[in-house]
Amino acid sequence: MNNKIRINFSYKFNLNSDKICEFYKKNWDKDIILGNKIFYKWNFIENPFNLKKDYNCLALDESNNIIGIMGLSLRDFFLEEKKMKGAELTTWVLDKNYRGKGIGKKMLIFLKKKFDILVGSGITDEAKSVYLLNDFTYLKHIPRFFKIYNIKNMEKYIRLNGKGIKQYNVSLIKEKFINDSYKFDEVSKKSLLTLDDFQKKDFNFFSKSKKWLIWRYFNHPFFNYIIYCIENNNKKAIFVMRFDVISKMKIGYLVDVFGDIEAIGILPHILNKIAKRNKINVIEFYSTYGLFNSIFVSNNWISTIDDDHIKFMNRLYPPKWVEPATTSLILWCKHKNTSFYNFSKLYINKSDLDLDRPSAGFIKLNFNST
Repeated sequence: MNNKIRINFSYKFNLNSDKICEFYKKNWDKDIILGNKIFYKWNFIENPFNLKKDYNCLALDESNNIIGIMGLSLRDFFLEEKKMKGAELTTWVLDKNYRGKGIGKKMLIFLKKKFDILVGSGITDEAKSVYLLNDFTYLKHIPRFFKIYNIKNMEKYIRLNGKGIKQYNVSLIKEKFINDSYKFDEVSKKSLLTLDDFQKKDFNFFSKSKKWLIWRYFNHPFFNYIIYCIENNNKKAIFVMRFDVISKMKIGYLVDVFGDIEAIGILPHILNKIAKRNKINVIEFYSTYGLFNSIFVSNNWISTIDDDHIKFMNRLYPPKWVEPATTSLILWCKHKNTSFYNFSKLYINKSDLDLDRPSAGFIKLNFNST
């Protein structure tokens, strides 16, 4: 049977994306946004690195029926300042009648021949074993940080013990004085979105080309983003925010940040101002990059992984507690470059790997069926 199974990119099969959306909806045990045709087109076809082609990896049986899919988006990856052929992996689904037959392994072998770098997140236990048996590296927890500015209306979404209340109060201690000579403005013009020297940094990260940034933040079909630029002592940084309200709880998501470390160093101070101005309850930030993370830790942000006394839920549509309240990471590098596995240099944040993907619950609550 397996000899008749074909594995290739979706565009090679000339399949209508409607069929792929239906496969996701039918074979995933929960409602999933990848079954939404509008989001699917934006995420997998309009992504500028995909060049208007659907690069999802499909497995088809002898009758051309979809029996497996690995969501995939092309995206250059910079490793030691060298541009590599990378891909972001997302939800992987096999037809239940074909599980345990080695099809998943064949899909990974196909992808490893096509790319230099493969990275994905949110790995299920079932998929984890297949990845590990095929030379991938598993990181159990992506660091996630948050700061609570006001616990009102957060009762369902946070857990505080006695020490946690003290820790929360400490986090509200008056911040150190910051010279207000810096500039801080919203970015309204697409031409101002990029920083030319960012791609030359000595850490390892997915490309943030101008076309990608425009697609990601100006053209999203469901989320509205606010993009800001910081200038401090002739150094610049860009950061991206998204805001949400759930049961009167106001959340700020720090989706992306990049630029000069001197400008990023005052970002927690700026976020405090944004939170106060907009009456935000909490702001969260995902990041694997130790240097950026140190800025937030030194400004009394809470680590989901390391702090036991304060918990903030990460699954909100619908609300669900998981421990710890973050997600996992899977990585593979063709040339086994040791720098790729140096997690103090790897930079993944909420803008990557579908970590800021709307859930089906979000769509139902915020948009009508049309």
